[in-house]
Amino acid sequence: MKPSKSQSPKTSTHNHSHTTKESTMKTVVENPSHTETVSLPTYFTPPPANLVIPQPPAGWETSNAADYRGVKPKQLELRTLVAAVSELAKFSDYEATLGKTAPPYAQVLPLFDAASKWSMMRSAAAAWDTYCAVQEGIIWTQVRDHMARIKPAMALALRSDSSIAGKYVNFVTLLGARTTIARKGASTRRANKISELKGELPTHGVVGKQRKRAADKAAVAKATEILESAAHAVTSTPKADAPAAASPQPVVPPASQLVAPSAQPAVNAAPLNGASVNGANGANGSNGSNGAAHA
Repeated sequence: MKPSKSQSPKTSTHNHSHTTKESTMKTVVENPSHTETVSLPTYFTPPPANLVIPQPPAGWETSNAADYRGVKPKQLELRTLVAAVSELAKFSDYEATLGKTAPPYAQVLPLFDAASKWSMMRSAAAAWDTYCAVQEGIIWTQVRDHMARIKPAMALALRSDSSIAGKYVNFVTLLGARTTIARKGASTRRANKISELKGELPTHGVVGKQRKRAADKAAVAKATEILESAAHAVTSTPKADAPAAASPQPVVPPASQLVAPSAQPAVNAAPLNGASVNGANGANGSNGSNGAAHA
């Protein structure tokens, strides 16, 4: 009888959304003196290490994909696109059938083929993204559970040795991240409450950002309305009438006909009526009488 070989028990449980297979994971631990590789057992399968996710081309600037929402292909179009491209590749009499009014065949075939490939790429990327999101949720459910158990132990350790926080800064920050966020949110709500008690509008946190965006949008709309009104007023204003004829100005005689007052001879013209003149200039009634007698 041959001795049976002892086999180490190896359990493997596969699930559609989760794999709990014990394997060996190699991790690199860096020490000040040397770097060593430590093999640790892992109970959760990470993403494939050799998976290559393509990156956008260098220099590409991120834009809003929602701008193309109106031209995105529908499900019926996606289901028929691949077959349509195959038929288009066999459309040898394209130009003879459709005539010169249709776009050139040399442009249409590559265009539709590229559209088909980009749509297929996006569908595959979306499916992979959904799969990654599910796996992320499953694994983080376990992470949250372990963090809840580690945090009290870490708090006790920090009370006895505060230097631990300096040695493992990122790990301690990770454990307290949710608490820090909760405190910041409470502080923001408290600041907004104080503003409301003062009769002011909340300007802190998400509410403040939303209010600021709304105010900026309203200001832009108001400025646009003012500019449009001004442009409409300019275009609708009737043309000005021809200027009225200038009123006639008084005619000034030539300078040769003008005589300066100082150049006139000082001649005392005899009054036509001495009585009236002397009566007017006289200081008393006797002067008037003398004027009459002299006449």
